[in-house]
Amino acid sequence: MTTQQPESRTRDYGTAELRQHHLVTYDETSEVKKRARVLTSAPCDYYLHRRNITQQQWEASEKLFFFWYHGAERSNYVTVRNPHEPSGGKGDPDSKIILEQKYNAAIKALPNAVIRLLVINVVCHGEYLATVNHLAIGKNARMEKLRDALDILAKHFGIPAS
Repeated sequence: MTTQQPESRTRDYGTAELRQHHLVTYDETSEVKKRARVLTSAPCDYYLHRRNITQQQWEASEKLFFFWYHGAERSNYVTVRNPHEPSGGKGDPDSKIILEQKYNAAIKALPNAVIRLLVINVVCHGEYLATVNHLAIGKNARMEKLRDALDILAKHFGIPAS
C-alpha cells in the first residue's frame, strides 16, 4: 500500500530538495526494502499538484511535451532510438514529420517569442519557473504568463475545460 508519510518519516528518502519540489509517496509493503516513488517528475506535474495550474492546462502541457519529445527524434541531434514510439513504429519518417508539424503549429499559436521560450523551457526542457531567469519576465509574472500560454495551447489542442 502506498501512503504519504509524515515529515518525520521522510528523512530516509532522498534529499530535502527532492521532497520540496516533488510529491513523494512511500511504499512500505515490500519485505525487502522500503521504496519511495516520485509522482511529480516534471515542473507541470508539480504545479498541478500545488494547484498552480488546472487539469486542462496540465493536459495541454502533456500534449505539447509528447509532440516535442517524439517529434524531436527525427532531428539530427537525437542519437538514441525510442522503442516506445507512437504509431508508425521505429523509424517511420511520416509520423515524425506529423508530430513535428503539430509541435510547430502549437508553438506558433503562442503570442510572442518570450512566451514561446517560457513554455519551451518549462514544458519541454523541464525547468522550474524559479530557474528561468534569462527571459525578460518578472519573477512574479512568470506563473501568470505560463497559465495564459497553457490556456492558449489547450484551446489550440481543443482540450475541453474540466
